[in-house]
Parts: sequence; structure tokens; C-alpha cells
Amino acid sequence: MFDQRSLTVAGLIAAAQEAEHFEIAMYGTLRTWVARLGKNDAMEALEVTLDEEKAADALLTNIAVTLTSAPPTRTDAGLPKSGRASNVTEPPTPLLERTSPA
Repeated sequence: MFDQRSLTVAGLIAAAQEAEHFEIAMYGTLRTWVARLGKNDAMEALEVTLDEEKAADALLTNIAVTLTSAPPTRTDAGLPKSGRASNVTEPPTPLLERTSPA
């Protein structure tokens, strides 16, 4: 059973991931458009931003997994007083390697 703080944190993570997914979709679309137009400088800048958004989404996923896999006897979903999961250090490796548009 989750306590109120865990449910609140889960809701905040879900809302943040919704925003990240929107940004990933938009930056990915823009990157593809500018690539088709031959605007390599813009494409590279959008690629960097897209990678940052994907990393943020992966970090949020990792935090959510950490919260939901915490033993039920732990309080506050296993979070230290800082509110950050202590075992979350970096986003997981993406399942698919990034491919450059042709």
C-alpha cells in the first residue's frame, strides 16, 4: 500500500513524463523536418535537445521504478529526507540506438 506522499510523487512524475513525451515528439518531428531541408546546424541543435529530453524521461522512469519497487515496510516510498531516491544515478541505457536521418 502506498502512502499519500508516494501517491503525490507518482502523480508528479506522471505529469512530468507527459510533458517530456510531448517535447520528445515535437523535437523529434522538428529534427526530421530540418534534416529533410538540409539544415544540419539546426538538426544537430535539435538532436542535442532531443537527447536531453530522452534522458530526462529515462531518469523519471528510473525514479518511478525505484519508488514502486521499494519494500512495503519502507516509509515515504524509500526516499531520503531530500526527496530524491538515493540509488538513482543515471538514466538507463536506451533500448534502441539513436539513428541519424538519411
